[in-house]
Amino acid sequence: RFSENVGASVSMADVALRNITTASDVPSANLALNFDSTTNTLTIAPVTGVVLPMGNYQLTLMSSGITDNGGRALAADMVQIFHVLPGDANGDRTVNDLDLYLVWQNLLLPPASRDLQFDLNNDGSVTTADVDVVKTNYRVSLPQAAAIAPGPPGANLNESVRIASSSPNQSALDSSISEVVDRGS
Repeated sequence: RFSENVGASVSMADVALRNITTASDVPSANLALNFDSTTNTLTIAPVTGVVLPMGNYQLTLMSSGITDNGGRALAADMVQIFHVLPGDANGDRTVNDLDLYLVWQNLLLPPASRDLQFDLNNDGSVTTADVDVVKTNYRVSLPQAAAIAPGPPGANLNESVRIASSSPNQSALDSSISEVVDRGS
């Protein structure tokens, strides 16, 4: 979430998404963005039919093109590292018994009370199909991404640029990174 409305200025030209694992950029045509001016929240998601493959990713919001209503640009580029690992319900980079337990535990709840964080196939509900995602990827691990140099103060995403994914078999925890971008005034 931004501290100010930047919706009029933000475009795909201001966004770069790189798969660090494969050293390849995700084409901007494969991404869609939406800015909610009520909450000042930017959502970036793959377009329908695009699946982000397993790997480590770096999202960069380029400061030069993102401005508030007064024309002031962000103080620095914003960089967020995240990962995609289907079946990794707890985000620890390994699909194992803990993930299976979390999904199974959610299945014991009435459907209306289930936590969609554990909807691993993104079909809108937590079902046995989500257990199957864990089983299919059981014992798969993803190494940590290489560390990047921190940017200047205020350059880290801290709590609500949302990265979503339409990827089937992808953990909602991994695909919905909520980070806030605070602007230096």
